[in-house]
Amino acid sequence: MIGWFLTGDERSYVGLKKAQAALLETEKAEGARATLAWSIPPKALRRLG
Repeated sequence: MIGWFLTGDERSYVGLKKAQAALLETEKAEGARATLAWSIPPKALRRLG
């Protein structure tokens, strides 16, 4: 789903690990255009507590 928001394509271009977090920023709620603001892998999330 993240790939669709970033590219508008149904194919997946972004792989997320289990428990990984990502923030997508959009201008509008409609359409498939977003920017990946950040992505945090599980190990970094555990360190944050």
